[in-house]
Order: sequence, then structure tokens, then C-alpha cells
Amino acid sequence: MLLVGAAAVALATGPGDDSEEPAPPPPPPTAGRTTSVPAAGIAVRVPRGWSASRSRRSVVLRGPGRSAAITVVAPPGGRGNAPVLRSALDELRRRYRVQRAGPGDGRRLAGLPTASAVVSARSRRARIKVLVAAVQGRRRSWLVEVFAAEGAPAARLVEGQVALGSLRLRG
Repeated sequence: MLLVGAAAVALATGPGDDSEEPAPPPPPPTAGRTTSVPAAGIAVRVPRGWSASRSRRSVVLRGPGRSAAITVVAPPGGRGNAPVLRSALDELRRRYRVQRAGPGDGRRLAGLPTASAVVSARSRRARIKVLVAAVQGRRRSWLVEVFAAEGAPAARLVEGQVALGSLRLRG
């Protein structure tokens, strides 16, 4: 029995490595190509392995396995992050069974003032968490929503964070 345990440690640490140092964490993921909608003032880097689609006013990023998605929308006439946030929360309540909604942490997105909320909800198939953020620029507002299915792989969430870190909003 002890031999099996020693063999497992040798496999986990590598040949000839009898130190007890944990393996270094893998490098953080990097975003791939940039996708943009210049007329809406949106540019974001797409994580490798994610898909991206665009329309006149939005960009939608989808993670592999449909466990995470990010939408960035420039609502028509959307000015002021409070009404944009209210409208988005109302829409989530219409589309999902919202179990809990609370304030976000007040962080800025793309360096701009942001009003946000975190929503726990249930769709027909799964439980989800949604970060809903209304971002205020000089002349327009944007809605940013990050959807994550319950049990989404940590890698998808980290990749989504990298995409959010690359987000550029102009207008």
C-alpha cells in the first residue's frame, strides 16, 4: 500500500523531484483576436476557444460548452446607467425565475463608472449567475452581462475575466 502511495507522489511531482513544493500554477489565459462594433463604441478581445457574434449595437461572446457568455450592448438612446440597469434587471425577471438579486461591487468597467447587480436565477434547464453592469460613457451607456451556468468550469470564468479586462468602450 505504501508503494502505491509513493508511486502516486512520484507521478504527481515528476521524476526525481522529492521536494514538497507545489507545482506552479498554469499561466493565465490570454485573449485572442479582437472583435469590435465601432459604431457602438465596443471592442473586446475574444478568449481562445470562444465564439463571437456581432450586430449593429452588440457583441456576444460564448464559451465552449455553453457554460459562460458575455454580452455587450449599446442600447438605443441609452443614457444614464441607472435606467439601463433597471431595464436589464426587469428583462432578466421576465426571462428567468430570479431567486436573488443584489448590488454589484461598484467596480469600473473599461475605466468607466459602472452600476451593477449580481443575479442568481433559474432557466428551464439550469441555474445561472448573471453579473449585470450598466457602464456610463460621455455620450452613451452600455449594458454588459456575464452569464455563468452553475458548475461552469473555473477556466471559463477566468477566460471571461480576461475578456472583461480587455473591454474598450468609447462614446
